[in-house]
Amino acid sequence: MNIIFKGTNYTITPDIEKLCRERIESATRMLGEDRTKALVEVELQLVEERKNNNAVYRAEANISVDGKFYRAESTRRSMQNAISDVKKGLSNEIRKDRGKNNSMFKDGGRAVKSLLRGFRR
Repeated sequence: MNIIFKGTNYTITPDIEKLCRERIESATRMLGEDRTKALVEVELQLVEERKNNNAVYRAEANISVDGKFYRAESTRRSMQNAISDVKKGLSNEIRKDRGKNNSMFKDGGRAVKSLLRGFRR
């Protein structure tokens, strides 16, 4: 898996990069063997800095693998929370797509089975 980090108005520390890698790897676990071919682009941004250290952070991740594209984005008051939300969003996107593929496969199987039943009569 190739992960590209980009920081906009934000310097990416090794701790944040490590956290982000862990979250992305756990979110892409459902991709199976396609996971090694995935290209992941992560953008971390400091949206605005307010008084009293109340900054607003934004995290965005795009995954492209085998012609499929998954995207998640979150804006929070801490970068860790934003990264966690992005992980949840990516997991939901991948799970939803996997469910669509399984249901289409089952629908095709049902259609073939009904055709075969028609030949017996």
